[in-house]
Amino acid sequence: MTDVFEMPNNAENYYRKALNLIEAKRYIEAAELLKKSFLIEPNFHVFEELVQIYLSFALNEELKDIWEILDLDTDQILEDSALTQLYGLCVPILFDQQLAIIELYRIKEVSHSRQWPTEHLSRSIAELNDQHLFEKTLSKASTPEAIQQLIDQLVKKGSHELSLRIKQLIQMPLEVTDTLLRALLVHPEIFQYLKSNILHNLIKQEVTGTYLLSWFGETSSVTIVELKQFDQYPIYDQTISCIQEYCDSHNPHLFEQICQQFVMHSMIYFPYLENVITSGQAWLDIFLVQNGLEDERNASSLNQELLTYYSVANDELLKLYSGRQN
Repeated sequence: MTDVFEMPNNAENYYRKALNLIEAKRYIEAAELLKKSFLIEPNFHVFEELVQIYLSFALNEELKDIWEILDLDTDQILEDSALTQLYGLCVPILFDQQLAIIELYRIKEVSHSRQWPTEHLSRSIAELNDQHLFEKTLSKASTPEAIQQLIDQLVKKGSHELSLRIKQLIQMPLEVTDTLLRALLVHPEIFQYLKSNILHNLIKQEVTGTYLLSWFGETSSVTIVELKQFDQYPIYDQTISCIQEYCDSHNPHLFEQICQQFVMHSMIYFPYLENVITSGQAWLDIFLVQNGLEDERNASSLNQELLTYYSVANDELLKLYSGRQN
Protein backbone atom coordinates (compact mmCIF):
# COMPACT_ATOMS: atom_id res chain seq x y z
CA MET A 1 0.00 0.00 0.00
CA THR A 2 2.77 2.44 0.87
CA ASP A 3 4.14 2.29 -2.66
CA VAL A 4 0.95 3.54 -4.33
CA PHE A 5 0.85 6.91 -2.55
CA GLU A 6 1.96 9.88 -4.65
CA MET A 7 2.35 13.54 -3.76
CA PRO A 8 1.42 16.32 -6.20
CA ASN A 9 3.07 19.73 -6.02
CA ASN A 10 0.51 21.47 -3.79
CA ALA A 11 0.55 18.64 -1.27
CA GLU A 12 4.35 18.55 -1.38
CA ASN A 13 4.53 22.29 -0.67
CA TYR A 14 2.45 21.86 2.46
CA TYR A 15 4.57 18.87 3.45
CA ARG A 16 7.88 20.70 3.07
CA LYS A 17 6.59 23.70 5.01
CA ALA A 18 5.43 21.31 7.74
CA LEU A 19 8.90 19.75 7.93
CA ASN A 20 10.39 23.21 8.44
CA LEU A 21 7.97 23.81 11.29
CA ILE A 22 8.85 20.44 12.82
CA GLU A 23 12.52 21.39 12.69
CA ALA A 24 11.62 24.60 14.51
CA LYS A 25 9.69 22.57 17.13
CA ARG A 26 6.37 24.14 16.09
CA TYR A 27 4.61 20.80 15.96
CA ILE A 28 0.99 21.86 16.26
CA GLU A 29 1.33 24.28 13.35
CA ALA A 30 3.14 21.57 11.40
CA ALA A 31 0.25 19.17 12.01
CA GLU A 32 -2.18 21.61 10.41
CA LEU A 33 -0.09 21.73 7.23
CA LEU A 34 0.44 17.98 7.22
CA LYS A 35 -3.29 17.46 7.35
CA LYS A 36 -3.83 19.88 4.46
CA SER A 37 -1.23 17.96 2.47
CA PHE A 38 -2.86 14.64 3.26
CA LEU A 39 -6.34 15.90 2.34
CA ILE A 40 -5.09 16.99 -1.09
CA GLU A 41 -3.48 13.63 -1.77
CA PRO A 42 -3.05 10.76 0.73
CA ASN A 43 0.61 9.94 1.29
CA PHE A 44 1.94 7.45 3.82
CA HIS A 45 4.92 9.55 4.93
CA VAL A 46 2.67 12.56 5.54
CA PHE A 47 0.18 10.37 7.38
CA GLU A 48 2.95 8.88 9.53
CA GLU A 49 4.37 12.28 10.50
CA LEU A 50 0.86 13.50 11.35
CA VAL A 51 0.02 10.46 13.47
CA GLN A 52 3.31 10.73 15.38
CA ILE A 53 2.56 14.35 16.28
CA TYR A 54 -0.97 13.48 17.39
CA LEU A 55 0.39 10.63 19.52
CA SER A 56 3.18 12.75 21.03
CA PHE A 57 0.84 15.56 22.05
CA ALA A 58 -2.10 13.32 23.01
CA LEU A 59 -4.32 14.93 20.37
CA ASN A 60 -6.71 12.02 20.54
CA GLU A 61 -9.69 13.49 18.73
CA GLU A 62 -7.46 14.63 15.87
CA LEU A 63 -5.92 11.16 15.76
CA LYS A 64 -9.33 9.51 15.50
CA ASP A 65 -10.36 11.97 12.81
CA ILE A 66 -7.35 11.31 10.56
CA TRP A 67 -7.91 7.55 10.72
CA GLU A 68 -11.54 8.11 9.74
CA ILE A 69 -10.37 10.20 6.81
CA LEU A 70 -8.03 7.37 5.77
CA ASP A 71 -11.17 5.22 5.73
CA LEU A 72 -9.63 1.74 5.72
CA ASP A 73 -10.96 -1.24 7.62
CA THR A 74 -8.66 -3.47 9.66
CA ASP A 75 -8.29 -6.06 6.89
CA GLN A 76 -7.09 -3.37 4.47
CA ILE A 77 -4.68 -1.96 7.04
CA LEU A 78 -3.25 -5.41 7.70
CA GLU A 79 -2.22 -5.69 4.05
CA ASP A 80 0.73 -3.38 4.73
CA SER A 81 3.48 -3.87 7.34
CA ALA A 82 4.31 -0.20 7.97
CA LEU A 83 0.67 0.86 8.19
CA THR A 84 -0.05 -2.07 10.52
CA GLN A 85 2.72 -1.00 12.89
CA LEU A 86 1.41 2.57 12.95
CA TYR A 87 -2.14 1.33 13.51
CA GLY A 88 -0.96 -0.81 16.42
CA LEU A 89 0.40 2.29 18.15
CA CYS A 90 -2.96 4.04 17.78
CA VAL A 91 -5.35 1.23 18.71
CA PRO A 92 -5.31 2.03 22.48
CA ILE A 93 -6.67 5.47 21.62
CA LEU A 94 -9.00 4.52 18.78
CA PHE A 95 -10.91 1.93 20.84
CA ASP A 96 -12.25 1.53 24.34
CA GLN A 97 -9.93 -0.43 26.60
CA GLN A 98 -11.36 -3.93 26.23
CA LEU A 99 -12.00 -3.59 22.50
CA ALA A 100 -8.46 -2.25 22.09
CA ILE A 101 -7.00 -5.35 23.74
CA ILE A 102 -9.04 -7.62 21.43
CA GLU A 103 -7.93 -5.63 18.37
CA LEU A 104 -4.27 -5.70 19.46
CA TYR A 105 -4.35 -9.48 19.89
CA ARG A 106 -5.80 -9.77 16.38
CA ILE A 107 -3.08 -7.53 14.90
CA LYS A 108 -0.41 -9.40 16.82
CA GLU A 109 -1.59 -12.76 15.50
CA VAL A 110 -1.56 -11.55 11.89
CA SER A 111 1.79 -9.80 12.30
CA HIS A 112 3.34 -12.89 13.87
CA SER A 113 2.12 -15.08 11.01
CA ARG A 114 3.73 -12.70 8.51
CA GLN A 115 6.93 -12.33 10.55
CA TRP A 116 6.31 -8.62 11.13
CA PRO A 117 7.43 -6.92 14.37
CA THR A 118 5.13 -7.58 17.33
CA GLU A 119 7.10 -6.20 20.28
CA HIS A 120 5.20 -2.90 20.31
CA LEU A 121 1.90 -4.80 20.25
CA SER A 122 2.88 -6.94 23.23
CA ARG A 123 3.92 -3.76 25.02
CA SER A 124 0.59 -2.07 24.32
CA ILE A 125 -1.37 -5.11 25.51
CA ALA A 126 0.63 -5.20 28.74
CA GLU A 127 0.15 -1.45 29.24
CA LEU A 128 -3.62 -1.70 28.74
CA ASN A 129 -3.88 -4.57 31.22
CA ASP A 130 -1.76 -2.58 33.66
CA GLN A 131 -3.93 0.49 33.11
CA HIS A 132 -7.02 -1.57 33.91
CA LEU A 133 -5.51 -2.60 37.23
CA PHE A 134 -4.53 1.01 37.97
CA GLU A 135 -8.09 2.18 37.25
CA LYS A 136 -9.38 -0.37 39.75
CA THR A 137 -6.90 0.95 42.34
CA LEU A 138 -7.95 4.53 41.61
CA SER A 139 -11.64 3.68 41.97
CA LYS A 140 -10.97 2.52 45.54
CA ALA A 141 -9.22 5.79 46.48
CA SER A 142 -12.40 7.64 47.39
CA THR A 143 -11.13 9.84 50.26
CA PRO A 144 -8.46 12.59 50.45
CA GLU A 145 -6.42 10.32 52.71
CA ALA A 146 -6.58 7.47 50.20
CA ILE A 147 -5.61 9.81 47.34
CA GLN A 148 -2.63 11.08 49.34
CA GLN A 149 -1.57 7.53 50.13
CA LEU A 150 -1.78 6.60 46.44
CA ILE A 151 0.40 9.57 45.46
CA ASP A 152 2.94 8.73 48.16
CA GLN A 153 3.16 5.19 46.80
CA LEU A 154 3.72 6.47 43.28
CA VAL A 155 6.37 8.95 44.41
CA LYS A 156 8.30 6.22 46.22
CA LYS A 157 8.41 4.17 43.01
CA GLY A 158 10.22 6.98 41.18
CA SER A 159 9.61 9.33 38.28
CA HIS A 160 9.32 6.63 35.61
CA GLU A 161 6.36 5.02 37.38
CA LEU A 162 4.81 8.39 38.09
CA SER A 163 5.21 9.50 34.46
CA LEU A 164 3.51 6.31 33.29
CA ARG A 165 0.57 6.78 35.65
CA ILE A 166 0.08 10.41 34.64
CA LYS A 167 0.12 9.34 30.99
CA GLN A 168 -2.61 6.84 31.83
CA LEU A 169 -4.59 9.36 33.86
CA ILE A 170 -4.85 11.86 31.03
CA GLN A 171 -6.35 9.14 28.82
CA MET A 172 -9.12 8.54 31.37
CA PRO A 173 -12.37 10.54 31.79
CA LEU A 174 -11.83 13.71 33.84
CA GLU A 175 -14.74 12.91 36.15
CA VAL A 176 -12.77 9.84 37.27
CA THR A 177 -9.37 11.51 37.61
CA ASP A 178 -10.07 15.11 38.60
CA THR A 179 -9.54 14.66 42.35
CA LEU A 180 -6.23 12.88 41.85
CA LEU A 181 -5.04 15.39 39.23
CA ARG A 182 -5.80 18.27 41.59
CA ALA A 183 -3.82 16.57 44.35
CA LEU A 184 -0.87 15.99 42.00
CA LEU A 185 -0.80 19.65 40.94
CA VAL A 186 -0.34 20.86 44.52
CA HIS A 187 1.96 18.06 45.69
CA PRO A 188 5.44 19.53 46.43
CA GLU A 189 7.31 16.42 45.30
CA ILE A 190 5.82 16.11 41.82
CA PHE A 191 8.09 17.42 39.08
CA GLN A 192 7.01 20.65 37.37
CA TYR A 193 7.43 18.90 34.01
CA LEU A 194 4.78 16.34 34.96
CA LYS A 195 2.46 19.03 36.32
CA SER A 196 2.87 20.84 33.02
CA ASN A 197 1.75 17.71 31.18
CA ILE A 198 -1.38 17.62 33.33
CA LEU A 199 -2.14 21.28 32.66
CA HIS A 200 -1.63 20.90 28.92
CA ASN A 201 -4.06 18.02 28.87
CA LEU A 202 -6.64 20.13 30.71
CA ILE A 203 -6.12 22.88 28.13
CA LYS A 204 -6.70 20.43 25.29
CA GLN A 205 -9.90 19.24 26.97
CA GLU A 206 -11.02 22.89 27.24
CA VAL A 207 -11.71 22.46 30.93
CA THR A 208 -13.37 25.54 32.42
CA GLY A 209 -12.39 25.07 36.05
CA THR A 210 -9.77 26.65 38.30
CA TYR A 211 -6.97 24.59 39.82
CA LEU A 212 -4.42 25.19 42.54
CA LEU A 213 -0.82 24.76 41.41
CA SER A 214 2.33 24.40 43.48
CA TRP A 215 5.06 25.92 41.29
CA PHE A 216 8.61 26.02 42.64
CA GLY A 217 7.37 26.22 46.22
CA GLU A 218 4.67 28.82 45.60
CA THR A 219 0.98 27.94 45.39
CA SER A 220 -1.29 29.89 43.08
CA SER A 221 -4.64 29.52 41.38
CA VAL A 222 -4.77 28.94 37.61
CA THR A 223 -7.85 29.13 35.40
CA ILE A 224 -7.43 26.64 32.58
CA VAL A 225 -9.26 28.63 29.88
CA GLU A 226 -6.85 31.52 30.49
CA LEU A 227 -3.82 29.36 29.73
CA LYS A 228 -2.29 28.53 26.36
CA GLN A 229 0.20 25.88 25.35
CA PHE A 230 3.83 26.63 26.14
CA ASP A 231 4.80 27.04 22.47
CA GLN A 232 2.12 29.69 21.89
CA TYR A 233 3.81 32.32 24.06
CA PRO A 234 5.68 35.10 22.19
CA ILE A 235 8.82 34.44 24.24
CA TYR A 236 8.89 30.89 22.87
CA ASP A 237 9.13 32.06 19.25
CA GLN A 238 11.58 34.79 20.24
CA THR A 239 13.92 32.27 21.87
CA ILE A 240 13.69 29.85 18.95
CA SER A 241 14.65 32.74 16.66
CA CYS A 242 17.68 33.53 18.83
CA ILE A 243 18.73 29.88 18.73
CA GLN A 244 18.28 29.76 14.95
CA GLU A 245 20.33 32.92 14.46
CA TYR A 246 23.15 31.63 16.65
CA CYS A 247 23.25 28.23 14.95
CA ASP A 248 23.16 29.75 11.47
CA SER A 249 26.25 31.79 12.38
CA HIS A 250 28.19 29.20 14.39
CA ASN A 251 27.05 25.60 13.97
CA PRO A 252 23.76 24.54 12.31
CA HIS A 253 24.11 21.06 13.79
CA LEU A 254 23.53 22.47 17.29
CA PHE A 255 20.00 23.67 16.54
CA GLU A 256 18.26 20.41 17.39
CA GLN A 257 20.16 19.95 20.67
CA ILE A 258 19.59 23.51 21.91
CA CYS A 259 15.92 23.50 20.93
CA GLN A 260 15.35 20.22 22.73
CA GLN A 261 16.78 21.69 25.93
CA PHE A 262 14.71 24.83 25.54
CA VAL A 263 11.47 22.90 24.96
CA MET A 264 12.04 20.86 28.14
CA HIS A 265 12.79 24.01 30.14
CA SER A 266 9.71 25.72 28.73
CA MET A 267 7.54 22.86 29.94
CA ILE A 268 9.08 23.12 33.40
CA TYR A 269 8.60 26.90 33.61
CA PHE A 270 4.99 26.63 32.37
CA PRO A 271 2.57 28.33 32.98
CA TYR A 272 4.88 31.17 34.06
CA LEU A 273 7.25 30.89 31.12
CA GLU A 274 7.19 34.62 30.35
CA ASN A 275 7.86 35.49 34.00
CA VAL A 276 10.98 33.31 34.03
CA ILE A 277 12.34 34.07 30.55
CA THR A 278 12.03 37.75 29.77
CA SER A 279 14.61 37.56 26.99
CA GLY A 280 15.27 34.69 24.62
CA GLN A 281 18.88 35.79 24.23
CA ALA A 282 19.33 35.67 28.02
CA TRP A 283 18.29 32.00 28.12
CA LEU A 284 20.54 31.19 25.15
CA ASP A 285 23.52 32.96 26.76
CA ILE A 286 23.14 30.77 29.84
CA PHE A 287 22.90 27.61 27.74
CA LEU A 288 26.05 28.52 25.81
CA VAL A 289 28.12 29.26 28.92
CA GLN A 290 26.81 26.24 30.84
CA ASN A 291 27.68 23.93 27.94
CA GLY A 292 31.14 25.36 27.27
CA LEU A 293 30.18 27.01 23.99
CA GLU A 294 31.01 30.48 25.27
CA ASP A 295 33.81 31.73 27.52
CA GLU A 296 32.98 31.19 31.22
CA ARG A 297 34.39 34.65 31.89
CA ASN A 298 31.09 35.90 30.48
CA ALA A 299 29.22 34.20 33.33
CA SER A 300 29.10 37.36 35.45
CA SER A 301 26.96 39.08 32.83
CA LEU A 302 24.30 36.36 32.85
CA ASN A 303 20.82 36.97 34.21
CA GLN A 304 21.26 35.55 37.72
CA GLU A 305 17.58 34.98 38.46
CA LEU A 306 17.12 33.11 35.20
CA LEU A 307 20.34 31.19 35.88
CA THR A 308 18.80 29.93 39.14
CA TYR A 309 15.70 28.68 37.34
CA TYR A 310 17.90 27.20 34.61
CA SER A 311 19.89 25.22 37.18
CA VAL A 312 16.76 24.00 38.95
CA ALA A 313 15.25 22.91 35.62
CA ASN A 314 18.40 20.99 34.69
CA ASP A 315 18.40 19.29 38.08
CA GLU A 316 14.77 18.26 37.59
CA LEU A 317 15.49 16.84 34.15
CA LEU A 318 18.42 14.85 35.52
CA LYS A 319 16.22 13.31 38.19
CA LEU A 320 13.36 12.76 35.75
CA TYR A 321 15.46 10.78 33.31
CA SER A 322 17.37 8.88 35.97
CA GLY A 323 14.07 7.62 37.41
CA ARG A 324 14.48 9.44 40.72
CA GLN A 325 11.88 11.66 42.31
CA ASN A 326 12.34 14.93 44.22
